[in-house]
Amino acid sequence: LTSVTIPDSVTSIGNSAFGGCTGLITTYYVGTNEQWNTITIGSNNGNLTNNVIYSCNSERPYYSSGTSGENATWILYTDGELVISGTGETNSYNYVNQIPWYSKRTYVETVTVCEGITGLGNGTFYECTNLTKVTLPESLTSIGNFVFCKCAKLETVDIPDSVIFIGDAAFAANPKLSEIIVPDGVTSIGNEAFVNCTGLVSIIIPASVATIGTDAFTNCPKLSTVYFDGTEYEWSLVGFNGWGTPAPEIVYMVQHGDENDVGTEVFIKHPTCTESGEKQVTCRCGITYTEKVFALGHSPELELVEPTCTQEGYEKFICSVCFIEMQKNVLPATGHSYVMEILTQPTCVAEGLAKYTCSSCGDSYEEVVPATGEHTLQTIRKEPTCKAYGTEYYVCTVCGNMIGDTVILPKTDHTYGEWTVEKIPTAIETGSKTHTCTVCDKIETVSIPATEIETAECVTIDLATNTISGFNVGETSIDSYITVNDNYVWEYETQSDRLGTGSKVILKYGDTVISKYTILIYGDVNGDSWYDGQDAVLVSCLANGMLTKDDVSEAVYMAADCNHDGVIDDKDVDLLNQAGALLANVDQSKSAEVLLETSSEYDEYISLIDQTLEIENDGEAEVPEVDGETDEAPEVDAEESEAVEENSIFTFIFDLVAILKNFFNFIFSFVNV
Repeated sequence: LTSVTIPDSVTSIGNSAFGGCTGLITTYYVGTNEQWNTITIGSNNGNLTNNVIYSCNSERPYYSSGTSGENATWILYTDGELVISGTGETNSYNYVNQIPWYSKRTYVETVTVCEGITGLGNGTFYECTNLTKVTLPESLTSIGNFVFCKCAKLETVDIPDSVIFIGDAAFAANPKLSEIIVPDGVTSIGNEAFVNCTGLVSIIIPASVATIGTDAFTNCPKLSTVYFDGTEYEWSLVGFNGWGTPAPEIVYMVQHGDENDVGTEVFIKHPTCTESGEKQVTCRCGITYTEKVFALGHSPELELVEPTCTQEGYEKFICSVCFIEMQKNVLPATGHSYVMEILTQPTCVAEGLAKYTCSSCGDSYEEVVPATGEHTLQTIRKEPTCKAYGTEYYVCTVCGNMIGDTVILPKTDHTYGEWTVEKIPTAIETGSKTHTCTVCDKIETVSIPATEIETAECVTIDLATNTISGFNVGETSIDSYITVNDNYVWEYETQSDRLGTGSKVILKYGDTVISKYTILIYGDVNGDSWYDGQDAVLVSCLANGMLTKDDVSEAVYMAADCNHDGVIDDKDVDLLNQAGALLANVDQSKSAEVLLETSSEYDEYISLIDQTLEIENDGEAEVPEVDGETDEAPEVDAEESEAVEENSIFTFIFDLVAILKNFFNFIFSFVNV
């Protein structure tokens, strides 16, 4: 617990209510300090009453407030400002007595004394160590004893012209106070008024000052100039001679006569370094008066003998006027400043030699540098293999000795090369694969489980041509057509995301390729997974001899026989043109599965070309022959002739546009499919 808030409804706090709360720092009381003082607080409540902040004033919370002296009120806000208002002196107590806000004096950062206050009583701001700024009113006439004493951060105070009295030690022990202006009208400066103001550089004293108390400026070492707003004669009447050493320069701000003609001066007694003199001054105005001439003080000159490495020196101050020795300080011998130079470097087993030379006097001596005992190790390592153990040990490159024991490194695992399939698994029989260690030639054989391939009734796997057919167009995978053992996966190589003629499907077991097949979709010769007028262009080239079987792949050549009659001719071209006309009404962005359920045009489209293929001759498929090897035209039945006639106009226009637009593009794109 670090803080507690108590409302003004509380009238009593029992014994030990906050006992043992050692972290309690701040108590917030929603009320005035007068109300707080009426609360009955029991014993053993820790720090509850140490740091009370009164927050009845919602705009500005404060620590405490009260009355002091005659008709004066004060309030100490939590932002560090102490405000004193009213009339009369702030208090009439001596500074050693309890002042109402004294326990929180370190909280005070700024002081504002309002108009109407005529005097600051003894010790009003004594030992406010964080006070930095003071604002005093023109109604103020007196500053009592110890008022600003020991305010360690106070740098300056503007004393109003209305002040006529400055008490004893009023500004004592303020190390940051650098300058002060005593107002004209002050008649006396109290004893020790500025004692121990170690940062005080200058002060202006008016001619109204008649007395300056004892030790008023003792231990003010930086006080170099005192400006007296009067004549030298008037200053002599003050009679103060309590300066420290050296004494400050007295600058008289008022002279009789003008600047260049002050009358005549006759020395009655000349001053010396240690004794004051006296002179009679006659002003141009006719006034004759006697002025005391202060002792001149010594004019010290330094005589310096530098110390050496082995002999003492001294500094002596002699007055250049009276030649009296004022002070002599002995300077001790500096001692040698040796710099080390390694003559012979030590090693792990041999000593070295160092030379030490004084940089001042050149004195030198040599010293043995002990052997380091630290070897410079080099690792000697023979790498282990799968056939042999390895070794590792350390040798010092300096002394050549073997350091420590030899460590035997265990044999490594075999480093096998790529897997090689020795026996390809089938649907019911396991296969095998091997790989060989590149170091010791050890062969490891691993069994490959049976593929457990199951195909849909429509699918045909032709092992003679390594093709798979029977798929609908527009498919992106074969998972719904062929299932395999869970240990196997299919990978695809396609020219798009759909499976068309020429696409590769790869059966893999882990990273091992088991088999690789080519997709065959009848009618799709350009591999885009659809059959249409674009495919008709290539089929027309094959039918008319512009392309031969050697110019295209086996799969493309087989896919060109759209009607499975063993001949690539105009019938296949017409069939593709009919398919293209139907495909124009099919949304090709949808999957084949969705099209089958939603599109009657698609159902009619895929029924044009039969994708099933019967394998004969022990798995070898028949490759269609190209029509055109004889001059005889192929026979066309009446039904086919009628279909061709009905679509002749459309197919002519479609073929013409397709041929002109795509002929060369498709020839060069798919000639090597």
